[in-house]
Amino acid sequence: NRGACAEIAIAGVDVTCEMPASMSFADAAALPLAGMTALQGLRDGGKLPLEGASGRVLVVGASGGVGHLGLQLARTMGAHVTGVCSAKNVALVRELGAHEVIDYTKENAFDGAAPFDVVLDCVAGEPSKWLPRMTAQGRYVSCLPGPQVFARGALNITCGKKVYPVLLRPRATDLAILDRLYADGKLRAVIDSRFSLEKLADAWIRSKSGRSVGKIVIDCVNPLGFDQQGAFVLDVEEGSAAQQAQSLLPESTVIGAFHNVSAQLLLDTSLEKVETDVLVLGDV
Repeated sequence: NRGACAEIAIAGVDVTCEMPASMSFADAAALPLAGMTALQGLRDGGKLPLEGASGRVLVVGASGGVGHLGLQLARTMGAHVTGVCSAKNVALVRELGAHEVIDYTKENAFDGAAPFDVVLDCVAGEPSKWLPRMTAQGRYVSCLPGPQVFARGALNITCGKKVYPVLLRPRATDLAILDRLYADGKLRAVIDSRFSLEKLADAWIRSKSGRSVGKIVIDCVNPLGFDQQGAFVLDVEEGSAAQQAQSLLPESTVIGAFHNVSAQLLLDTSLEKVETDVLVLGDV
């Protein structure tokens, strides 16, 4: 009752953005959810500007799905970035732009580390562990907020050190920011593994293992009939997904590919002709 995996989804135009020409469908599936979580955490919770940021940012879980994007975003914002990961992922985190990398498996790993202005915690919601490592006016932001985050956040008005949860709000404008950085070569999605829809259970096992690096992508069949170049090949059968999609968007024309927080658009459409607030989405 809290979600599902499907070949087709429906999303409003306010959470949908045109894919950059250079973006693969796998990257289009991997980037939005984790990317917007990291962006909103750093910008809205951490109060970092998109450009010209100063101060020190600690990304906990810097090789994970949200963390590896948060690391890159903090770097493009201009912050001094320290990534936390295990020894086997140190090289990747450095490659993604971390100024410093802390191997949390080492004893006294944080000895000598200067206080941080922003802590982006992509692993847990335990502010008590990180508050002592922050500056007097530092901000702790949890991408997986639990009771501790909300309880300590209620005291923000009386405390110098602030605690904030990330409560993701899908926005086309935020997706456009990520797309621009991707197109400029400043942001990339690391894909840990890809599974077919039939192997969905294996994908969940991989995800729950906590050992994935970057994002896990599910490759679906092509329910709406696109060829490999993205052209729409309509083969309407009674009750087919293609027919249902066309009934939703009767004035649709193929102009490009879109993606959103959960999927990418397979039935592309000329927005000037659409008289509905939904778009048909799915994974390829």
